Amino acid sequence: MVKKIIALLAAIMLLLSACSSATLDGAGKELEDTIANATDADNKYVQMVKGGYRPDDPDTTYEDAFTAFFGTPRWKYFESEDGQDVVEFTGDCTYQDVPVKARIQFLVDEENGTFEASYLAFNEVPQDALTLAALLAKAFEGAEAVGTGEGQGRPSNTTEQILIRQIPTQDVLKMTADEVIAAFGEPEIYAENDSIEYGADSPEWMYFDVSNGNTVASFSANVEEFTLNGQSLKQNFDALVSLMGDNYDSLGAGGYQWIREGICYTFYIPDDTEPYSINVYRIDNDNPIDNDAYLGSEGNYGTYGNLDSALVGRWRSFDGGTLQFDDNGMISSCDFNCWSLVGENPNRVYWETSNGRVSCSAYFDNSDTYTITSPSSEPETEYISFSRNRRHMYQRTTGENGDGIIGTWTSVENSIWSFQFNEDGTGMYNGRYPITWSTYTADDGADAVRYSLIDSTYFDYTVEGDSLVVFLSDSSRVYTKVGN
Repeated sequence: MVKKIIALLAAIMLLLSACSSATLDGAGKELEDTIANATDADNKYVQMVKGGYRPDDPDTTYEDAFTAFFGTPRWKYFESEDGQDVVEFTGDCTYQDVPVKARIQFLVDEENGTFEASYLAFNEVPQDALTLAALLAKAFEGAEAVGTGEGQGRPSNTTEQILIRQIPTQDVLKMTADEVIAAFGEPEIYAENDSIEYGADSPEWMYFDVSNGNTVASFSANVEEFTLNGQSLKQNFDALVSLMGDNYDSLGAGGYQWIREGICYTFYIPDDTEPYSINVYRIDNDNPIDNDAYLGSEGNYGTYGNLDSALVGRWRSFDGGTLQFDDNGMISSCDFNCWSLVGENPNRVYWETSNGRVSCSAYFDNSDTYTITSPSSEPETEYISFSRNRRHMYQRTTGENGDGIIGTWTSVENSIWSFQFNEDGTGMYNGRYPITWSTYTADDGADAVRYSLIDSTYFDYTVEGDSLVVFLSDSSRVYTKVGN
């Protein structure tokens, strides 16, 4: 790597026209800058400028200063029309109390190991050399705020952005499939108008849903891929609250959801320790949930069932048991199983009320590869086995051979065990539990299926003020309200 060099940035007149021919029009620049920031991250010229420093502050690099001062910092390299090497930086700041996009270009002299700032534009309007020098000085003054989210130049509407591989998540949600591939590289799996997947079963795993006109509708990735203000989001729950804020919704089964600037971030934190994945999608607005709109018979908008507002909150029994009904329709804590499957823990549990009864819907998410075979001794019969237990076989009992997974499959060992996969993406497990399902191609090329099993149960209750009685099939439990 080229060693760090000292950049001479005194407030002198610089040649503003040096890179003007290479400065692109503003239209479409936002997404282009985003993609280039990822693809040029290891470029030797970009690294040279990032690692450079000013004579009066050798401990602070340009990368440190710009990350602290600007919102949405991005770097790229290009060669100008006259053959010069140019590193371009873009970031958000305020100028005369107006939020602007700053575009700064550096001319690189590789032979002499130097570079100099040569061009500045605000919202694509060129500025003079004195303004450029003043902006650089101001950026380095704010460098001490690195990692605090308090850079002096960062406007409130661009601070605190969550990045995936240094790309703002809101920009990813604008990308086409081709732009995702340009930004993140060739995927292991790409199904046009369906999905893009990277690094299955590895820390680099990322999954993009591009079923919405081949553009990103949502995406998920291992938490290691995300940062906020320079900090990894691979944190325990308490640390996440300090980073993300305490305005979150608990989804149960280790799920927590934050809404920031119209984007929903769902964390899944097993055993309340470290999150292992984050799901990201855009919503219509970022207003906090209006609890009253979802509670009671007049507030059923279809997203949640009728929720008795008297139940919402945290409850505790005399022996220390807990029960928590969240105002978003989730049960986030329950000291008795509000599901019937034995030996399984659901990913999430929804609740609703009607006529003194709580109905619970527990969701169990699964993903398996599968193999369909027809033994030579029984060519007219198809069998399916799943990756969880390859030795256990299910025989096709409905559907036609060659239809793939669609149909009913019954265990060869126990006729009670079965899977039913309908063409419309619905089905049944063991003839009792409804499922929704979809197929995909695994990283190794194997056929795979994702399915969510729904286990519905109910219990009766009475509530008076801060006292709640729950009636189970073989007992009752008394709780006292201890919080909202």
